[in-house]
Amino acid sequence: MFSPTTKTSSLLSEKTNEATNMLACQPKTTERVFITPHLKEYISNSYAEHPDLYTDDFRILDELRNDCIFMEINEKSLNRLIKYYAQLVFISAKFPIDVCIL
Repeated sequence: MFSPTTKTSSLLSEKTNEATNMLACQPKTTERVFITPHLKEYISNSYAEHPDLYTDDFRILDELRNDCIFMEINEKSLNRLIKYYAQLVFISAKFPIDVCIL
């Protein structure tokens, strides 16, 4: 069985510390914007589905955005930012950018 040496253990702890270090920079600020009314309008005009089918999804998207606007600056907030970014990337693939939603 492998047992880490002192040298290996110190390398592992150094890598762990490096992975948790974050660059300290102020996030950009933005205004509170409601994206979902524009999405609902676009869905009702462009797709054969009723926008009310996506009410929960719209609510979650608005919550993610608001959480990112009014969040504390810490490492846990990074996961919320990444999740919101992933949703924006997904939305931008489904809706044209000129819909004025992003």
